[in-house]
Amino acid sequence: MPDVKITTAAIAYDDPEAWHTYVLFYHHALYIPTMQRHLLNPNQMRANDVIVNETPLVLLPYDLRNKHSHSIMATTKLHEELHIPLEMEGVTSFFSTRAPTRAEVEDTDNRECTHDWRTLSIEEQAMCRATRAEAGGGARPQAAATVGTVPEAGAPAPAPSGGPGIGRDRSRHG
Repeated sequence: MPDVKITTAAIAYDDPEAWHTYVLFYHHALYIPTMQRHLLNPNQMRANDVIVNETPLVLLPYDLRNKHSHSIMATTKLHEELHIPLEMEGVTSFFSTRAPTRAEVEDTDNRECTHDWRTLSIEEQAMCRATRAEAGGGARPQAAATVGTVPEAGAPAPAPSGGPGIGRDRSRHG
């Protein structure tokens, strides 16, 4: 894909309840000129303190549904709660956005809209990597040299790590 570029992108979200516009900036976004929809990476959002509740309402029991179900939530740099309810089209969750106006992008004082950066800049990512390296590595703790014990001869094998009954050969275990 030679037309794909990595860019800092901005999208405008018009909150229909608050009658307020949020301009959401994303560093390291893929710009694909032929795409009609923006794709957001839930893991990238979660890594930047965004709560993503992507379970569609139709899959949630009625008593578990609330305002934040099937939504994206974050606290802006101005300490405002940003709540974006998601909609469904087929199996795809989405929310409506538009291109921000030049005035909205240039409104760095947040008078008419709120600017919010949803991903880290290259410099901020480098600082995070350095902090993780100083702390001893990645998110997973290092595995111990031995995990568990070796079963005695003739003893039944332990259940697979997925839990009882998951991954078993049912022809032998019923």
